[in-house]
Amino acid sequence: MNEDLRKYYSHTNKAEINIIEKNYQQAMVEYERAFASWGEPFAVDYYNAAVCGVFCDKFDKTKYYLEKVLTLGYSFSNVKKEKILRPFFKSKFGKSLEKEKPTMKIQDEEYREIIQNLYHYDQVIRQKYDYVSNKTYEKYFVRQQYIIDSLNLAVFEMLIKERGFPSESKIGVDSESLNFPAYDILLDHSIMLQHRKPELRFLKSFPNLMPYIETALYDGSINNKIAFKHFNLFAEETKYSKLYNSYMLSKIIYKKDLNSSDSADIANAKWRKYIIDKETELKHDSILETLGMDKIENMQRKIIFSDKDKTGFIFNQYCGKDLIILDDSIIYKNLIKMTTPVEQ
Repeated sequence: MNEDLRKYYSHTNKAEINIIEKNYQQAMVEYERAFASWGEPFAVDYYNAAVCGVFCDKFDKTKYYLEKVLTLGYSFSNVKKEKILRPFFKSKFGKSLEKEKPTMKIQDEEYREIIQNLYHYDQVIRQKYDYVSNKTYEKYFVRQQYIIDSLNLAVFEMLIKERGFPSESKIGVDSESLNFPAYDILLDHSIMLQHRKPELRFLKSFPNLMPYIETALYDGSINNKIAFKHFNLFAEETKYSKLYNSYMLSKIIYKKDLNSSDSADIANAKWRKYIIDKETELKHDSILETLGMDKIENMQRKIIFSDKDKTGFIFNQYCGKDLIILDDSIIYKNLIKMTTPVEQ
């Protein structure tokens, strides 16, 4: 990984820990250092820096960072409706931003539109299938779904080869969400096809996008947390495959009648982490560091924060939460033995 990019992630990791500890001033310092380290910061980091500016009454900084987010294609209406930003929009800086409403400035608007169309095609067959109640058609729709996925992925691979990986500077961000890019679902379904390879003989071929994700990670074209999610889900064994259980957190609930579970059961359950020895934890921390990721202990803190935070920061890219509801007491007890409660 590029040394400047590594520095960028080091500072954003520190900024996020400072946010959790409510040290918003220091978080802003770390974000500024991050943005100075790397020429193409990610929109989610600009956004979290903007929220820090609200807490620090530095509305000029909030405006500057929100301008960066908006020029990457995030919708102004979504920014305006955020509760945490209300004090900002009452200030002269917020009123100025509302008047100006910066427009999107990206390298390849056509590429963005094609990706959005691929996402649309991906969803069309799934939305149709949701309305099919007759099981006679289930096999047909699932088969069609796989065919569309394989065609979408072939187009996506061709686009990457011709135009490069769809970085935020190239195609911007999803106008409705800063959590994940529009192409993220394509990567998810690429991995799904890899898992189902033996049963998909009717498909002539479908691309493996993992090499492109890895290249994009190391040149800064994809956020490391998004890339890491896909490394963990990939069907084949890699050096990253066993890291997921090291940091993931689970709520493990036992119910004699699974249908009796309610929201209170889930809300009151404690997050638990899998027990690993210190040597393994340190080994995994060193692998995570090569990806610009934070150490396991800090990632777990961020996962819990993403579950509890109501202030408006975006930490949802830390995918590591699992809800397990069981009606088998033996399996439940074994999982409890394998895990320990996390301090919250």
